[in-house]
Amino acid sequence: MKISPININTYTKQIKTQEKETTTNKYISQNLYVPSLYSLSFCGGKSMDLKQTMLALKDEDYPKNSGGIKALIEKTLAEGNPENKTLIDIHREYYKELKHCNTLDEAKKAYPEFKDVIAENECDTKFIKEVKNGSVRGFDRDKDVSLQLLQLYWGEGFSLDTLRKNYADKDFLGTFRTLNIPRTTNQYGLYLKLSDKNYNARYTQAISERIKDIERKHIEAHRNYYTGNPEKLHEMTNEDRKFFKEHPKEKDIMSIVMLRAWKYPEAQIIRQSMSETLLKATSNKEAFEESLEPLSPVNKAFKLFWLDNDWAKSILSVCIRKSWYEQNGNKQDTNIKSVNYVPTQVRGKIIAYANDKHLNIDKYIDIPLTDNEAPDSKDIFLAKEIGNEFFNKNPKESTNVMYSRLYGIINAFLNFSTANIKTKGKFYSDLPEMIKIFENNVINKQDEELKDSDIYTLYRDLMIYCAENNQAAMLEINKNIDRTYNIVSGMNQDEIMSYGELLTKDLIDFLPDIYT
Repeated sequence: MKISPININTYTKQIKTQEKETTTNKYISQNLYVPSLYSLSFCGGKSMDLKQTMLALKDEDYPKNSGGIKALIEKTLAEGNPENKTLIDIHREYYKELKHCNTLDEAKKAYPEFKDVIAENECDTKFIKEVKNGSVRGFDRDKDVSLQLLQLYWGEGFSLDTLRKNYADKDFLGTFRTLNIPRTTNQYGLYLKLSDKNYNARYTQAISERIKDIERKHIEAHRNYYTGNPEKLHEMTNEDRKFFKEHPKEKDIMSIVMLRAWKYPEAQIIRQSMSETLLKATSNKEAFEESLEPLSPVNKAFKLFWLDNDWAKSILSVCIRKSWYEQNGNKQDTNIKSVNYVPTQVRGKIIAYANDKHLNIDKYIDIPLTDNEAPDSKDIFLAKEIGNEFFNKNPKESTNVMYSRLYGIINAFLNFSTANIKTKGKFYSDLPEMIKIFENNVINKQDEELKDSDIYTLYRDLMIYCAENNQAAMLEINKNIDRTYNIVSGMNQDEIMSYGELLTKDLIDFLPDIYT
């Protein structure tokens, strides 16, 4: 919605080394080009000296548009290079932000030298297809291939030859050309690799970490998917069944989580709606595992149940979330200070809606205010889900709550300003701070679309402040929200907007007095 204006200022070739020592010394004395292998201060694989590396590399050897690498070398040497950094260290430091990029656009913004790189969805190559079907070790099929190659080649400093050897002789040169990924010069690339003391070991470690990260994401995606879609456990694709066979530990964990979810009181109504066969099937691990087999009787029975009982999916989903919460070692905080989640009238409607589902959410429907509020505790999970479901089915109520929160707060401020002297003292001293909270959440967003979440945040921030400083103001704000709900619930949209314009005008007239 648009709130009425409230204007307040507020990255190979071998180099010949048949150079005579006297000739070489001549090169050095004149600060001319130093043959690459002469400038290696290495023995048995030790890295090159950074100063000699800088003397050997010409400006055109550095990566295009990356003069910053040379500048970073100069800065490091000027500081005495206390950490004895080599070219690979400087290179990786310069391109360190690449590892944090999640999209190709982010990489292009951070490093303009990659502005002409082509995204995977604009090309059709064999390598990209292999990544997308999950057959390339160390590559995430859910992330842009161009970005991943940039991260390996430029971010980590691994050569094309290394990539080729470790990925079944794949033609990375062709892929780089297709995707328009820039490459280092031969001179810079050689120095880069020779400056890495533990090149092969580092490559192995980096790929191992990538594989572990991909695996974690894959597992988390499975968990989230089946938490939100519990019926899909019995409609698995062959790929998903293969996942559980390859991850027996994850299968065991999922068994535990599902069995716990079925034991919650909220799942009782689902169990009551199931046949005795289903009830027995959900009571032991063996039955759960049988339910993952596509032709098992248990699987067939589950499919039929979900087809006929769509309502049970959301309830079981809540139970699974609760079970995951406990599985992760969380406990509910029993000392939670809270305030009304919605106007009192709507609170009653949501509780009645939950009661119709044989669910009791009376104690958990409010907004917790403490720092140790355990906002994802199992019971609060349930209340949030039921509340969202209620508002999805009653969009007018969602609108009324939004406006009654906002306008109720404005009404409370206006009432504070006109209260009698004795009462005024209880509210007035804290009113400037409450107005600042209002400004931060609403007024400073006057040129943006004000969302329900913004108004919710405004209300919660005010309640936290009041809980710590002015309990009386908290009560008055909530009373005004209840009163305002009674007003706006009987209005159409035009009337609601007109009412809001009047309130904001009164607020504008009043605000200057607060700062005097």
